[in-house]
Amino acid sequence: MLGRVPFVPGVRPRDELELADDTLRLQVEGEIALLQARLVDLAAQRAVMMAMVRKRADEKDFAGADTLLKKVDESVKPPVLLADLNTIRSPALKSAREQRDKATEARVKKICDDTAEIITVHFSDEKIAELREEIGELKQIAADEAAGIEPRPKKDRPKKTSTKTKKKAAAADQPPADVPRGS
Repeated sequence: MLGRVPFVPGVRPRDELELADDTLRLQVEGEIALLQARLVDLAAQRAVMMAMVRKRADEKDFAGADTLLKKVDESVKPPVLLADLNTIRSPALKSAREQRDKATEARVKKICDDTAEIITVHFSDEKIAELREEIGELKQIAADEAAGIEPRPKKDRPKKTSTKTKKKAAAADQPPADVPRGS
C-alpha cells in the first residue's frame, strides 16, 4: 500500500494513511471458511458412507447396503447448503451496495460463487445415482449366481456413463452457437 503513496522519509515526523474499511470482506471470508470446513466434513462423511455401502454390497449384504444407501441419500443436499451460502451472501452484498463498495461486492460475489461451485460439484445426486446403479448391478449378479446363470464378463457388459459424461458428449455433438448451420 505504501508503494502507491508518495512518501519521503524524514520530511514529516509522522504521516497517516487512511485505508478503506475491509471488515465486510474479512467477515464474509471468515464465514465462508467456516462453511467450507463444514463442507469438507460433510463430503468426508458422505464418502465414508458410500464406501461402506460398496463394502456391504461386495459382501452381498444388500439389506445393509440399502439401509446405508438410504442414509447417504438422506444426507445434506445441495439446496440446503446453497441456502446456507445465501444467508452469508445476501446480507454481505446488501451491505456492500449500501456502502457503494464495488470492490468488496465483487470479492464477495467471487468467493460465494466459488463456494457454490464446490457445493454443486461435490454434493450432486449424480454420485448417489451412480452408486445405486452399481449396487443394482451387484444385486443382479448375485441373483444370477444364485439362479445358476453364468454372469457376463465385465468386458461384455455395457459401459456405464454418468449423466455428466452424457451431457458433455451431447454438447460435443452440437456445433457452436455462433457457427451457422448448413441449409
